[in-house]
Amino acid sequence: SRLHRSAVAPYITDAFISEEAGASKPSRTYFDYVFARIPGITRENCLLIGDSPSSDIRGANNAGIPCCWYNPKGLPRPDRPVIRYEVRNLNQVREIVAGKC
Repeated sequence: SRLHRSAVAPYITDAFISEEAGASKPSRTYFDYVFARIPGITRENCLLIGDSPSSDIRGANNAGIPCCWYNPKGLPRPDRPVIRYEVRNLNQVREIVAGKC
């Protein structure tokens, strides 16, 4: 339901629910489930963007996926988990992606 109200909803073609996956973030099992369902995805051609260091970013670390912490409040950056990129505005993600292409 959160996705339907989101400004990014038109760009989302699928959502992965932990109950369906049989695991939740930060478990690598959750990410293995997702990767098995997206044709052509690799750990080299994706970027996990998340707002939770304890589940999203730690999960990306556990699964070997590059990650970007969405930190709109400018909270202090934790030492762990490893955060490759940090943005305060989702428009900044375009700059990251453009640099990776």
